[in-house]
Amino acid sequence: MTEALFTLLGAALGVIAGLIKSWDDGRRAAGAFAREHGARLEAERAADQRAAYVRLMTHARELRFVARRVFNGKPAPGDEMVDDLKTRLTNAYYEVAILAPQPTAALAQALRRAVFDYWNGARDESANAARGSRLRSAARGAHNAFEEHVRREIEAAMAITPSRAPAAVRATAGS
Repeated sequence: MTEALFTLLGAALGVIAGLIKSWDDGRRAAGAFAREHGARLEAERAADQRAAYVRLMTHARELRFVARRVFNGKPAPGDEMVDDLKTRLTNAYYEVAILAPQPTAALAQALRRAVFDYWNGARDESANAARGSRLRSAARGAHNAFEEHVRREIEAAMAITPSRAPAAVRATAGS
């Protein structure tokens, strides 16, 4: 009788140990999945952030080029085109402001403001070449400051987590 009791007790303990092991294996697998999923989400967020940086710099450059053409005496494009450029620049700034760290967002705002000032100066009939040159330099300086900051930000992120970044980003981080 005791032998049967011990056999039954051993079987019960075996089942309990098996259940605990299965639960622990499932918990570990879920943790690994959560880590992988978190890494994927972080990589996607970083890619979205970099894409917003590129959009901001591209739209700023487009509006700077339009302003430079006007300062050089060429006819201004239609208001609709300029409004579209300004809207796209502002939208890109909002993306950066939402996605990026505060110092990056502040530089993005400075870039946006400098480009708008340059455009507004180009439209000002009383603006002279010296003022245009100052506004152009300020807009270009804001662009350079933003670009340099973003490059350092990306390089720092790559130094911390190079294996989590997409291959295309790893390839461009050193350029």
